[in-house]
Amino acid sequence: MATGTARSAQERRPASASYISPITAWRQSLILAVLFLAFNSSQIAAFEIEDMRLIARGKGARLVLDLSAEAPFRAFTLSDPDRAVVDLPLPARAPEWPTRRAGPVSGLRAGVFDEGVWRVVLDLDAPMRIAAAGIRPPSQGRGHRLVLDLAPLRRGGPAGAGFGSLSPERERPVAPLPRLPPGLERPTIVIDPGHGGVDPGAIGRSGIHEKAIVLDFAATLALRLAASGKYNIRLTRNDDRFLALGKRVAIGQAARADLFISLHADSVARKSARGASIYTLSGKGSDGLARELAKQENRADLVAGLEFGGDSEVAGHLIDMQQRSATNRSVEFAKLLLFELGVRGPLLRRPHRSAAFRVLKSPKVPSVLIELGFLSSRSDEKRLRRPATREEVADAIEAALAHYFAGRRG
Repeated sequence: MATGTARSAQERRPASASYISPITAWRQSLILAVLFLAFNSSQIAAFEIEDMRLIARGKGARLVLDLSAEAPFRAFTLSDPDRAVVDLPLPARAPEWPTRRAGPVSGLRAGVFDEGVWRVVLDLDAPMRIAAAGIRPPSQGRGHRLVLDLAPLRRGGPAGAGFGSLSPERERPVAPLPRLPPGLERPTIVIDPGHGGVDPGAIGRSGIHEKAIVLDFAATLALRLAASGKYNIRLTRNDDRFLALGKRVAIGQAARADLFISLHADSVARKSARGASIYTLSGKGSDGLARELAKQENRADLVAGLEFGGDSEVAGHLIDMQQRSATNRSVEFAKLLLFELGVRGPLLRRPHRSAAFRVLKSPKVPSVLIELGFLSSRSDEKRLRRPATREEVADAIEAALAHYFAGRRG
């Protein structure tokens, strides 16, 4: 692997999609002050990723990360679909990622993956192997560089791996959250901002990420409901981190949630799709759009570089009695919320739909997925970026919750 003192034209940093930070520092501090969160904060490593670039090399590709200091790393490949993954400790700063393709690399995502882990995921057109991976020491005015070389996978040959000192991935158990003493019970609402970290979700025409939009909506809603004093509020995430779909469900179950609300703002091929909509669980899906959205959302773990072991919870067979009861209550809340949302803003045609969303598959917890709008719609994206829209959605959800729990107490 040859080095040089000047960057080649291929190594120059390409244009990258803009990222808009969703919550100001004072709002994050306020959230932490009023909410009990279902996870611990990450520790930031004492190094920076100064630049990141992709270079086509024959039938392969090279990923280069410029580091301010040496850092441990781990690199490996995944199949179905084909991807290459690089994990590092969480840096103090990282650049936006390249958006152009390079050789067999058709796409790249980067961001927080797990507690203290920053992940790069390369989408591949074909199976590749890790031909070389390592940290180059400073030389000729350059700092440390992590270099990953990908080459076509030889038939029957090993995929290879990069070597570092990061510990293997492991699941973090979600500890049950305490309940209030009898007589002081308040309904527990778990708010789930979709996507996050290495998984940006949909990307709007302006470059804003779905993960940023839904985090801002979740913050507004959480603050509103917590300030009312009527509910116990939990967030699945309050910052830009990745959470596997199963972990989101587990947080709702551990909190013994009375309602689980997942927030999204997808992009679909149907450009006419616009307006808010609500999705509840079903085995088959109510229509093509619902099935398309469920397929997109259920791929979130794959997008972040996780293996997918299938889903046997609900797969075209009858939902068991526990699940059916939770789904019926989900539908009850969805109808109340649709009325409130419709008073305040545009709704998708046929705004209540159903499909087999994995994030809604908690057997005991009524769960809904709210599509706030579609980032594939210019008018929806403009509307979703306005602070007034966040307040309107919070108004609608607060009103629907009041009716829902009043009805259940009665």
